Amino acid sequence: MKFISFLSLLFLFSHPIQSQNSEIVAWDEVEKTPVFVGCSESGNISTCSKKAFIDFVINQFNQELISESESAYTLNFRIIIGTDGKLRWSSVKGNNDEIELEGRRILSILPAYSPGLVNDQPVNVMVSYRIELEKQNEISNVRSVDIPPIPRDCENNDDKRTCLAENISRYVNRSFNTDILRSKKKGNSIFRTTVNFVISEQGKIVDITADGENEVFNQEAIRVVSTIPSMRPAILNDKPVAVSYSLPVVVGISNI
Repeated sequence: MKFISFLSLLFLFSHPIQSQNSEIVAWDEVEKTPVFVGCSESGNISTCSKKAFIDFVINQFNQELISESESAYTLNFRIIIGTDGKLRWSSVKGNNDEIELEGRRILSILPAYSPGLVNDQPVNVMVSYRIELEKQNEISNVRSVDIPPIPRDCENNDDKRTCLAENISRYVNRSFNTDILRSKKKGNSIFRTTVNFVISEQGKIVDITADGENEVFNQEAIRVVSTIPSMRPAILNDKPVAVSYSLPVVVGISNI
């Protein structure tokens, strides 16, 4: 059984609170919010970083833990991002102990942020999230449906399968931020990953994972794919269905 994830942001603390070591500031109160991997060049770093955290949790969650008897599961996170950008403190609440343990496991592999700043000095930043996971109907292979998902640019194209593939590849190539890769590697480098995702019954991109060796490259690929615009869903037996999609991504970087 596959699942689709619905997410929403919980409250953010509106006042700083004190700890033994340094001030803890609410996300909305800092001058520069913490920056999640891949969001440094975003037009809205705060929004990008919030969404990137949620996407990371969703993509890392072991969906086999969700019981057939439950219609939905919820994970509530409260975290403090330290002055070094690493997770300093966290609280995880879920439907049961197993779900909470999975939430803590995911936090243990959370990439470090660039820290939040107040008066150009790093500060501890607190933020809370609520993430809900709901069941989804079985997922078809994109090659097995009667009509594939149709992006807006492919509406009038006779070969919609080819147009879909070209549209997705062109969007990813155009949207990829190669600067974050140049900052991590010297000389010429080639990065490879395969991004797997689902185009839902509503035509939205969900359940994104990437399996390349370089985690920064993986996260940037996930970020880009998560921004692909919604499209008309695939059709099978005259009904909209969710379909799986696999996208190889190769980027060459030349540092002079």
